[in-house]
Amino acid sequence: MPELWLKRATSADWQAIAEIEQQVDHKLFFSFEREAEIADYIKNSAVYFIVNDSGTVGTISYTIKPDETVYLDSLVILPQYRHQGIATAAMNIIMHEIGVKKCLLAVHPENRVAIKLYLNFGFAITAWKDNYFDDSQPRLIMEKSINF
Repeated sequence: MPELWLKRATSADWQAIAEIEQQVDHKLFFSFEREAEIADYIKNSAVYFIVNDSGTVGTISYTIKPDETVYLDSLVILPQYRHQGIATAAMNIIMHEIGVKKCLLAVHPENRVAIKLYLNFGFAITAWKDNYFDDSQPRLIMEKSINF
């Protein structure tokens, strides 16, 4: 596993987040790119830069709901850093540190790499939602119960 750490994003980081999210496949990933929507995203979620010795290599974020369910909002690895175990390492950090009973996420059904990652972390596909983000694209809802 590559050595990496997470750095909490602030509203001043909106352009850096936009630059990362502009590099994703917009069919497979619903991204934020405008200052106002990114500011809202940072205000309502725990948003982190994924950093290693090369610098920022991606982002990961989650929201804790009132019932202590965690919704994994986003996991983005920059294209040049993919397939190096970075997503797995970032997920390990998040899953061990959030300390909740249940975790949910939405993933595009054609995003096979992400689906495989989440299945390897014990997530199960629990639903199919059409037009989940109002982007005319379906999403799979995946869920993991965390046992302490």
